[in-house]
This record gives sequence, C-alpha cells and structure tokens, in this order.
Amino acid sequence: MDQSSRFRIGIIFNFTKGWLGGFYYYQNIIKALDFLDDKEKPEIIIFYNDDYSEYLEAINYPYLQLVPWKFTGVYKGYFLSLIKRKNIFVDSMISAYQLNGIYPVNDNPVRAAKYLPAGVTGAAWFPDLQHKFFPQFFDKKRLWLRELRLKLTLKNASDLVVSSYDTVKHFKQFYQIRNSLNVHVLQFVSILDDGESPGIEKIRAEYNIPSEYFIVSNAFLKHKNHMVVLKALKC
Repeated sequence: MDQSSRFRIGIIFNFTKGWLGGFYYYQNIIKALDFLDDKEKPEIIIFYNDDYSEYLEAINYPYLQLVPWKFTGVYKGYFLSLIKRKNIFVDSMISAYQLNGIYPVNDNPVRAAKYLPAGVTGAAWFPDLQHKFFPQFFDKKRLWLRELRLKLTLKNASDLVVSSYDTVKHFKQFYQIRNSLNVHVLQFVSILDDGESPGIEKIRAEYNIPSEYFIVSNAFLKHKNHMVVLKALKC
C-alpha cells in the first residue's frame, strides 16, 4: 500500500507531566489501531513537548511519526485565535502534515468550520466532569479556566469524545448540548502487552499475599475517595 494514501491522524501529546493516566489513554488508542488490517492502519503523527519525550519509547506502532512541537500557551493561543479567526493551537499542525484528523483538540476558541479543511475532523476530549461534582479540589482560577474551555468546546467543536456513557449523562445534566455536536463514547480499556507471567502462586509467595485479597490501584488523590474503602474495611 502506498504510504501517502494512508489516513493521517495527528495526536497532541501535551499534558501535565506525571499524569500517567493521560499517557496510558493515548497509548491504548494507538495499540487498538494496531489491531486493524495493515491496509486500514492510519499513519499516526504525535506532536509532543520535549519534556515528555521519555514516554514515547513505550509506544510501538508501524506507521508512527514523532514530531517535537512548541505548543502555544493557553492565554496567548486564545488571544491570537480570536484575532486571526482560526485555531492557532492546531492550524499549523493540520496544514503542515496534511492531516485527515487531529485529536484531542481541547481548545476551541473559534468554530471548527472556520479552521478545519473540508473532510478533516478535529475531535475534543473531556474525560469527566469532576469539577462539577468536586469543585473543592480546584482553586478558583482552575475552575474558571476549565469551565471556559469546556463551554467554548461545546459551542465551537464539531466532535466531542468522552470516556463513558455516564459522562454523557452528566453533560446533559449540566449543559445544553447543541444538536450539531457529535458526541462519541470511547471507553478506556487497557491493552496489555503479551508476556510471560511467573504465575499467581509465585507472585503471592514473593509478596506474601494471602489467598483472598483485593487491590485498589487508584493514585492517592483526594477525588479517588480512598476513605470509602477504609470505611468499608471497618464494617
């Protein structure tokens, strides 16, 4: 198959360093694409911040291009986008690499129709609405910025990806969703690499694990609510 005829998808790899959940999310999307027949596999172009280059070594995909990128700051990006009437955050990525799709476009200062060429999809991603349920875990500036970016996305984006059907319900609970916004549910599923396991008995012996146990793997963050586990153990 001619490489130039492959569908070209740009992935924006720019998130808070240390947020492994974001990395695993992207990694599993790419792993899922690798299950397609070879002729159907798209070319993936990852635009990444140099600070996060260490994460990229774990991503294996036959049609992968890694592009270091100087990302525009949020405030400057919105200001320039509103003046120039195009999405400064992704416009040059789309044109320079002739992308058919780009994801996630989480800053949407102008309507998608103003900057997306015909046939190109720019999909936003919003995993959950924890700021609505747990506002106490956000300072006022973060709450304001999160809400602003979200409302502009709901107003201007053509497509929105969420991680669960429950999140779709929450969006309908807190916001008026316009009919022209395409909402897609892409559930988070881990794809584990093949590898030999030493077996559960050996693992139990090595770590002195009893025959009956359960494990909680969430990061120790307030909104993960480990207290409910401790209360359940007390009962």
